[in-house]
Amino acid sequence: MTGNTAVLKCQVPSYMADYVMVTAWVQDTGMHLYPNTDIGGKYTVLPNGDLYISNAGPSDGFKTYTCRVVHRLTGKSIISPKVHSALSSIQTGD
Repeated sequence: MTGNTAVLKCQVPSYMADYVMVTAWVQDTGMHLYPNTDIGGKYTVLPNGDLYISNAGPSDGFKTYTCRVVHRLTGKSIISPKVHSALSSIQTGD
């Protein structure tokens, strides 16, 4: 499984999807990951809010993440429940 890409998606209810945007992912270590266009690093937050973890390995399976969204109309920030980077979600590069 080492060397593949894990994809985490921020779960937003469909009735809210048009009104919120993912502004960051927060790792359990406190590291903040922000949307960017740099695809060269280990972590990439795409414009749609997905978090890509490149070269995922066993240690990545023990980390948890939360996504932070902001309501576009009210500006209210909401933190998601913790998301575990389950290694079963790692996509193979076949």
